[in-house]
Amino acid sequence: MKKTEKIGDSQEIAMFFADRAAYSKAEDVVVLDVRKQADFADFFVICHTRSTRHVASIAEELEAEAARRGIRARNVEGLQEARWVLMDFGDVMVNIFYEPLRSFYDLEGLWSRSPKTSIAPYAGMETSEEDENEK
Repeated sequence: MKKTEKIGDSQEIAMFFADRAAYSKAEDVVVLDVRKQADFADFFVICHTRSTRHVASIAEELEAEAARRGIRARNVEGLQEARWVLMDFGDVMVNIFYEPLRSFYDLEGLWSRSPKTSIAPYAGMETSEEDENEK
C-alpha cells in the first residue's frame, strides 16, 4: 500500500479537494473562504461537470482520496441522483454540480462577499517540442 501524507488545516484540505476535482476534469473549480460569513464551515469547494455520471465519479474519487489521507466525510448527499453532490468534511464543504444546476443555485452569488480562489484546469501531460515535431 502506498504511503500518503496527512493534510493539515481546513484551507489545505479545501485546496486538496479543489486540485483533485480539477485533475478529475471538473470544470470552473473555485474555493470560497466563508470563515467570516459562516459558522458551520470555513471553505466551500464548488465545481461542475457536464454529466451526472461524471458528478458521481468525482464524488466517489474525492471520498476515496480523502479516506487514504485519514479524512472522512461526515455526510454525503445527492450521490444517487448525482445532480448536486454535497460532501461535508467538517470545515470544508465540497459541492459538485451537474452543470445546469450550478447556475440555478448560484452558490457563488449567495456567498459573493467571500474571497474566491479559482483553480486552473488540469492540463494533463505536457508535451515537449520533440513530441510536437514528431507529429
